Amino acid sequence: MSSAPSWHSALAEIVGSESVAADDATLEACAAQGVKPACVCTPGDVAQAAAAIKFAAERKIPVVPRGGGTAQGIGHAPPPEALTISTRRLGGTESPAHHGLQHEPADMVATVPAGMALGALQEALGKNGQWLPLDGDAKATVGGLIATDHSGPRALGYGTLRDMVLGMTIVNGDGVARKCGGKVVKNVTGYAMEKLYIGSLGTLGLITEVTVRLRPLPIGRRVWRIDAANCRDCVAMIRAVAAKNLPLEALRGSTTLPSDGTAAWPVLVSAAGTVAELGRIERELGAAIAPAEAKSVELPEGRGEEQALGTPNLRFWCSSALLEPVLELICVAQGRLDFGMNSGAAAFPLSAEQAAKISATLVKLGANFRWENVQGLKIAEPFGPPRPEWALMRQIKAALDPQNIMNPGRFVV
Repeated sequence: MSSAPSWHSALAEIVGSESVAADDATLEACAAQGVKPACVCTPGDVAQAAAAIKFAAERKIPVVPRGGGTAQGIGHAPPPEALTISTRRLGGTESPAHHGLQHEPADMVATVPAGMALGALQEALGKNGQWLPLDGDAKATVGGLIATDHSGPRALGYGTLRDMVLGMTIVNGDGVARKCGGKVVKNVTGYAMEKLYIGSLGTLGLITEVTVRLRPLPIGRRVWRIDAANCRDCVAMIRAVAAKNLPLEALRGSTTLPSDGTAAWPVLVSAAGTVAELGRIERELGAAIAPAEAKSVELPEGRGEEQALGTPNLRFWCSSALLEPVLELICVAQGRLDFGMNSGAAAFPLSAEQAAKISATLVKLGANFRWENVQGLKIAEPFGPPRPEWALMRQIKAALDPQNIMNPGRFVV
């Protein structure tokens, strides 16, 4: 049995003993990158979450926010002896019916508890013919997806989380719950502060509730596959299709690179709409490439990079002009790739020396990147070398998390 930290009982008195645990099973289940927390707090509402973070701030105890645990491989390992604050009771499996979801179908918006899983959200929204047009693990929580800025391949057709998030409630590192944005589409007067927390990896506060704009469920969906001979032809196919400016959901290339050097390079084109709309898109594809080359295929719903790759260990973002040299660099590693015009993910066997070489070349090319899921490897700069804007990020963190307790050391600040 693990021994509870000295502050365990004091925290339990503030938020309730049912919300605090330090047993071996709980700590093991909430470990991140092999590091177990000292204690796990599962607040049942925003007031309890604020009380727990205020408690940690007063004692300078590091806090690790946790949603579904699907993205714990991003960034550096968490500090030891930390307090993990789980959102699973904030709209998760232990919440009441409908998970506290506030859905306004007529306005096409929903206010979602941060601990609600994406799969549960889509199921609830689907009953009213709507959805959040977001790819991701069904077990990932809405708060976690926002904290990691995970949008997926369908961002081409629907935009990223920055286009979907209207407002949110956050408990900052000072233990104060704050609201930003609003609950209707046109609501912002002044700075759109809710955008600040998208991709912040929990370093500015704990997201407890989010309001998002929705879309109607598609009437129909079709996916076409175009097989290319090599990397260059694959990129050329993607550019030819993109040049048609079709109303597509996703446009992705992919490959698996075996050790014998042979590889297939399929391009997947996804679109949604009526039968007539899908027929027009198919004809336009035939005009962009040879009609026989575009084959309609069936893919499982929610196909995302993780499902295609397993567990990616590199994500990259670049201009379309840089796509070919970035892909050629990664191809040498003989792994799996999934990519669009400006971004992609890869999974391949990796050593620290290889990571350093790839990082240096990506920096030289001018591409942004992030290493993740590389437990056991010492990668000094998983987000690349420091950039000028990081100084401003540090100032923002100091203002919103004055004691530096929120996920310290895990991100670039």
